[in-house]
Amino acid sequence: MLRNLPPEIVVRILCYLDLADLASAARINKLFHSYTKTFQVVQYHIATQAALLEDNPSSKVDVSTKLGLLASREEGWAEMDIDWCRTVKVEHRASGVWDLTGGYYLLGNESRRSLHYFKLPSAKDDPVEWSRINMDCEIIDLGLNIDEHDLIATFTKRPHLSQPDIYIYEIHFRQFSTGEPHPLAQQPVLFIQQSGTARPSMGIEIVGDHLALVITWFSEPNVSDQLYVFDWRTGALKLDVQLPNRSYISLVFLSPTLLLLPNARTCALDVWDIPAALSATPAPLIAFALPELAPRTDVFMIQCRGEPNPTPSGKPHSTRPFTASADDAVLLFHVQLHNFFVGPEMFVLFAHRGQLREMAERARKGEGKWAVDGGVRLGAEDEEDERAMDVEPDGYRSSFLWGPGPFPEEDDGIDVEEEYANAGLEFVVDYGVLNIDTGTNSDTLHAESSSSSTAGPSTSTTNEDDLTIIEDPDFPLSTDIATLHDDIIPPAATHSAPSPAADPVPRVPWTRWGPRSTRWVNGSDAHLDWITASAGTRGIVSLHVHRPDLAGAPAEEDGDRGRWLEVLDFNPYTVRRYAARGGGRVVTVTGERDWGGTLEVEVVQERTTLRGFAFRDPVSSALPFVRTSLLTPSRAERRAEQARAMEQRRAERERVQGIAGQEEEREREKEEEEEKVGWEFDSMLMDEERLLGLK
Repeated sequence: MLRNLPPEIVVRILCYLDLADLASAARINKLFHSYTKTFQVVQYHIATQAALLEDNPSSKVDVSTKLGLLASREEGWAEMDIDWCRTVKVEHRASGVWDLTGGYYLLGNESRRSLHYFKLPSAKDDPVEWSRINMDCEIIDLGLNIDEHDLIATFTKRPHLSQPDIYIYEIHFRQFSTGEPHPLAQQPVLFIQQSGTARPSMGIEIVGDHLALVITWFSEPNVSDQLYVFDWRTGALKLDVQLPNRSYISLVFLSPTLLLLPNARTCALDVWDIPAALSATPAPLIAFALPELAPRTDVFMIQCRGEPNPTPSGKPHSTRPFTASADDAVLLFHVQLHNFFVGPEMFVLFAHRGQLREMAERARKGEGKWAVDGGVRLGAEDEEDERAMDVEPDGYRSSFLWGPGPFPEEDDGIDVEEEYANAGLEFVVDYGVLNIDTGTNSDTLHAESSSSSTAGPSTSTTNEDDLTIIEDPDFPLSTDIATLHDDIIPPAATHSAPSPAADPVPRVPWTRWGPRSTRWVNGSDAHLDWITASAGTRGIVSLHVHRPDLAGAPAEEDGDRGRWLEVLDFNPYTVRRYAARGGGRVVTVTGERDWGGTLEVEVVQERTTLRGFAFRDPVSSALPFVRTSLLTPSRAERRAEQARAMEQRRAERERVQGIAGQEEEREREKEEEEEKVGWEFDSMLMDEERLLGLK
């Protein structure tokens, strides 16, 4: 019957199918197969599914252009294909208030009363202009929801007029595009609390109508942590919890109504269900335990990030043609431990947001039998999974997490399994690199590009920074404000926080959920001071001059090599494509790049094990990924190459007309300046399109 429908109707139907169903349809019917080759809208649908991206209907870019941009971007990420470099000057003294999201970079000033920001360029010639939002009180932190609500929420501190030892903490809701009070916020300034303690640390995330805020006081160990959830439109308080000091420091949304917070005191990932109204006995819905620690080991801090956030209302304020799928994005955790015998240890944990959300929703629906004695009794399906895990320690099963199931048998004489396993999977993206120099004597911000908050150090002594951006020339990315406050806090705004319920929280042991669903990386030898190191299905690990093994001790140091940068891609389609090429673990050395680096690509499907002093037992993890490793020239190699090039130019000039001493000196200074914009970063950040290097 479908064969008798007009082609445009059939094409529209095909665009509602997922990738596996499209492959099935193309196998059973030559006409459907021809449609996938003829209509670009179907090809674009395949490409977005394979790259785990979501189309942005608010974008005015046509489908043909979107398809080309997607292919270019994915290719840039896969091949680390860098096209250009830009420098943007930072002329203000920076503070530790900053963020990177929605294609914008924000950086507070030293006084903490202004936020400077600019839209990140997508091409070398894109204009870059700093804008500013001013406040009449101290900015402690900020939260952004640009694509969905054009919203910036600043958490501020100001002294109480009648009690100088007391500070008032508030949240200001503003339109990001104008800096004016947000028209949808009934209370443009929302009172949070008043306190006599020093500046807190916190995390803020905004999804849909919910603003989630966690506050901890590192300098005041006797002050409880606070977890709040507000409806930012109405100001209604939905969740108000007090917890032991230094329990929570950051949070991510699993869905518009599910929050995940790493708990440093219990060494677990707590999931909270946001209630419709304030509850007298709030408690986490479920806790996913992390590996048990070794004796004399404590958790210092666990930070987390998941980019992008869910957007239940869509992205009407974004002009980007497509964005990463929030549910398919990986969550990034920085786990900082301290062992009495060996000192601090740092680990990085990657996990899929979608799987954690699904397990939490099963708990919310009452599926399975959840024990309250520190463990979980799994259902029959889960127990079968456990047995499979026991007998297949180095493999992984096909499921919603790992990618599509087996393709159906061929029909109609068309072999499309290979075609569809690689169809949209061959689309790979250009990206950019933003190199932010935060050295105390820096005076420029460099930016580099390819064909292509967020927690961080709390303070900065930067006067002028260098920012270098590397980006795809073909890929378009999509003030003073009035402050309102009243020193008299309305009685209705004050609230007494209840404590969590006394009943034990259902706790899933690490061995039941973690080994198959996560991947651990030893971060002790990497530059991982910043949590903004993941976007979509990708994450980065920026390493020292020697390359540590992914799961264990560092390899032998090689002073002749430059530092490594590793991009880990947890897209199951990408894993499947690379695995199909080599039947498992593949290593491809593509040789020297145009800018002098060497590229290695490998797919990692087997289980790896962390060994060390921090955990009681070896920690295994098996979440498959593709690792693209960049080995850059060392400083000595670059200097030697520059010296050779300079000598050749000098000899040529002397042969033609001689050379003056001043000209030689200018040439040497130019070479030294070029050297500063290399790959020797102190740390790396990323968003969906760019890498950002910090010096």
